[in-house]
Amino acid sequence: MKRPENETKRKIIDVAVKMIKDEGYDKVTINDICRAAGVSKHTLYYYFKSKEEILNSYGEVPLGVRHFEIERLVTAENSFEKFFLTFSSLIDFFSEMGPELAKKTMGAKSEFKVKYFGDMSQDPRESFKQLQVSLIEQARKEGSIRNNSDAEALYYCVTSVVTGMIHFWVRNSGKFDIKDNVRYLLEIVLDVPENLRKSNIKTSDLKFMYMHGHGGCNSKD
Repeated sequence: MKRPENETKRKIIDVAVKMIKDEGYDKVTINDICRAAGVSKHTLYYYFKSKEEILNSYGEVPLGVRHFEIERLVTAENSFEKFFLTFSSLIDFFSEMGPELAKKTMGAKSEFKVKYFGDMSQDPRESFKQLQVSLIEQARKEGSIRNNSDAEALYYCVTSVVTGMIHFWVRNSGKFDIKDNVRYLLEIVLDVPENLRKSNIKTSDLKFMYMHGHGGCNSKD
């Protein structure tokens, strides 16, 4: 029985992603993917020109809060927790992808699609920024964020911290807890009150990470 076209394409992507995660990008060939997916090279090349194009078709980078996280957002104890939760989808996306696969998809030629879980009437990045700025302002009013810098400037600062930590995590082969490290840095940058801080990272851990340039805080090794 002939497999539906979309199912075949999805099968190729899923097989390729799993193989690259398990074996490494450079060790997996087009022939390997074809054998594992049960398709001919002709079929694979009908959908994709290269391994890189397969990776570019892998999912969408999520921004905002996923549908199953809405309850957590509503019941979050303060606005900083809501703010951090909106970044969780992005962090989880790369964490689940794994450093090997993330390294290739973050290459210069790769172009991620962005999926925003929210208002789709405008550019997803702009919608995400507006949500973040609003949460920063709410958090300042209630005292869960004490940094009084311009809210939009803080948004850009935080975004740089998050993306920078993702790149650092990828470069160091995922050897540390990326989410806890991001939270620790955001708690410092946004000046979250001590009683609301939940990161397990210590300043000495952070110093070690940057002095040695590898391993990360709470290293998995």
